[in-house]
Order: sequence, then C-alpha cells, then structure tokens
Amino acid sequence: MSAQIDAPKYTYLKRGVYYFVMWLVMGIDALESATACSFNCQKGSLIGLESIRSAANSFNPDFGDIKEFYWNERLTKLKENQKYCSAGVWSEKFPRNGFTEDESLITEEIRVIGDNLYNHFSNAWPFGIWLYRNQLRALGANDPSILTKPLMAAVTGKAFTQMEPVRFRNAPKNYPQYAEQKAHAYMVLMAMALSYASVEEYLNDQQRESFKTWGIHFFESMKQYDDGVDTLEDIIKLSGPDRGSIKIMGLTIWASVMRNESLLREALGQYLAAIEAINASGWHKKFMKGHKLNEIRYTNDTYGALAITAFFLERAGFPAWNAKNSDGVSLKDGVTSLLNYLETGADPKIPEPQKSLEQMLYHSRSNVGTLAWTEYVNLIPNHGLEPRFLKLINKMRNTGPQPQSQSRDGLYSFVHGGYTTCFLANL
Repeated sequence: MSAQIDAPKYTYLKRGVYYFVMWLVMGIDALESATACSFNCQKGSLIGLESIRSAANSFNPDFGDIKEFYWNERLTKLKENQKYCSAGVWSEKFPRNGFTEDESLITEEIRVIGDNLYNHFSNAWPFGIWLYRNQLRALGANDPSILTKPLMAAVTGKAFTQMEPVRFRNAPKNYPQYAEQKAHAYMVLMAMALSYASVEEYLNDQQRESFKTWGIHFFESMKQYDDGVDTLEDIIKLSGPDRGSIKIMGLTIWASVMRNESLLREALGQYLAAIEAINASGWHKKFMKGHKLNEIRYTNDTYGALAITAFFLERAGFPAWNAKNSDGVSLKDGVTSLLNYLETGADPKIPEPQKSLEQMLYHSRSNVGTLAWTEYVNLIPNHGLEPRFLKLINKMRNTGPQPQSQSRDGLYSFVHGGYTTCFLANL
C-alpha cells in the first residue's frame, strides 16, 4: 500500500504538474485545451481524437490515494455509518430463478435471463451482489476470509470471462449480440476489483498473482466479443453510451486498484471521448433523441458511471470532474442539469412524464438506477454541487424501508459498487 498524504493538496499539485507537462510536450494550444475544452477542440474530428489520445498518453497517474476502499478504512466507516449498513433483503428476482448465496453463483459464462432488451438481467448480477454482501459480512465480523474465499474461488473458476451471443426479441436491427453481456462482465470486473482492494493486504503473493492472471484472462477474452463500443471512434459516434460508460467505469476502477498505468490511460481516453456527448445544456446528446420519456433514466445510468470514473481519475491526479469537452461543457455541468431536474422536476427540454423518476426518487436501493453514485461525487474536493442537491441526496439516504421496494437507509446499487453510503459517506 502506498503511504497516504493530504489528498486534496496532492491532487491539485498533480494537476499543476500535468498542465505544465502538457505545455512542454504540446505547446500552449494543449494547455488551453486542458483547461477550456478537454483536449478535443475539434468536435469529434480525427484531429480531435488524436488530441484525446495525446492527452491520455501523456498522463502520468498516481495510485496512492484510494484509501476508502481498503480494509481498515472500511472497517471504520462501518462503525461510523452503522445506520446505513444493513444488508437488506436478497433480491426477490434471484431466488425465483434458482440463485442462492453460495459458490454455485460462480460460472465461467455470463448467461442473460430474459428476452426483452429493456427488462432482463444476467447471472453476473447475483454474483456481484453476493460479493458486496460478503464484503459487508466480512467487515462486520472483522474476518477477511469471508470475502477472500469467494473472491479466490471466482479467480480459480475464471468467473464471467465467456459469453454466448443473445438476440433480444425487441432489439433494434443490427443491435450487437454481445452488447448487454459485455456490460455485465465489466460490472463483475468492478466488483472483483473493489473486493480485491479491501482484502489485498490479507492475500499472499500467490493469491495476488492469481488475481492479476484472472484480469489478464478477462481482458484477452473480452477482445473476441464485439459490442459496438470498443474504440474511441465508437464512443465519439455515441454508440451505446450507457453500456459504454459502465465499461469505462469498470476499466478505470480495475486500473486504479491494480495500479496499471497503461489501462488507466486507456480509460482516461475513453472518458474524455464519452463526455463529448454532453451538450451545452448539460444533457446527453444521444438520449435527447429517440428515448422519449426515458431521457432521465438513461442519463442517470450514464452520468452515474462517468461520475464514479471521474472520482477515480481525480484520485490519480487528473482533473476529470471539471474537464470540458469541445463545447466547453464538463461532466459536472451534466450532473448539475440532472440533479436540478430531479430536485425541481422541471426542464423544458425534458418531455413529461418521465417513466423512471420513481426508480431514482423512491428506491434508495436497487440493482441499477439509483443515486448511489453520488456518494463518490461527494468525495471529490470542491465538487461544487449546490446545497439543495446535497439535501436531495441526504433525503434519499434516509428513506428507510419502503413498500414494494428493497430500500433501506443508505444508498446502494450493484452497478455502483454496493453499499456506497455505508462505506463512502462522511456524515
């Protein structure tokens, strides 16, 4: 583990060094790009993509400060935030489909359950949920083995590194046959990385090496499955941005936990390409067309994953939260537009009634679609969110049990890393 220092001060120092290096390497134009238009002032052209690649390739990350995900820090948070740390109920979906909380959840292949593109899940979900619940149990008992045992069993079983093509009955023509499964695989990648981070110090050298080998196998295997969002060109063209943001998030977290510089640079390039989709009003260009009454749902899914990505990039020394795209807009601007709508329920650009508001404003806990990602944003120094937004987030933290819901006190989402209020909130 790297020694911990004053995170905010060090982050700003890293930013200054980074901008200076950009000036030395690429000149004043690159420096202006870094501060004004996120290294891509050519609006998605080939030159713009090269600017993004250059910015990512010149980034020198630091891996010293993700202490919130280490065992001792999580143990402290569990005690401080006990009200928000109940495991809750085991999702009603999974027992009906034969899933139980044991190692039978570990399989090499991802299997999609359901033929409806807009209402399905996979066997990767109960596995990831099981890991997060085991992390909670392990910390509650102060016994890392409760988590290391299933984690290493997954490594041995080459868990969720293979998939079969799927055709949904209502998918658009030419919809990639590996699109959903691959996104789910990266959800597993995130769960594995965060679990590893919390117990790394309790693993022996052979176990650590085996875990790295699982990751190498994972990425090699993923190359054979085309999901339409594998390149910067795909991302710039707005292909599957909700799925793509999940992949970017998983890659960023894995690279941060495993201290892999080349993978983190790759993730940074993808992030910079992804935020090109945020328009001058803070809304996502893809979802403002053809997603009638689901604009907020897809925007929340996409911005949430990108916000978590930004948190980890910030911790590695890159100013991702405020980085501006070629329209001069940042992810912070996009999140502000989203939270403003959730807080006021009004925006002339958003058609009504939005179908997904209940998911975000009623359910504090769900596999997907909650505001659990906001706990990461609250840890970004000088995040700049207005107090009224923080009031909204705190309200969702404190829903308590809700009828027809798995809600409890504390935000939670499988896709956002589990019990985020419990382990990340400074209350």
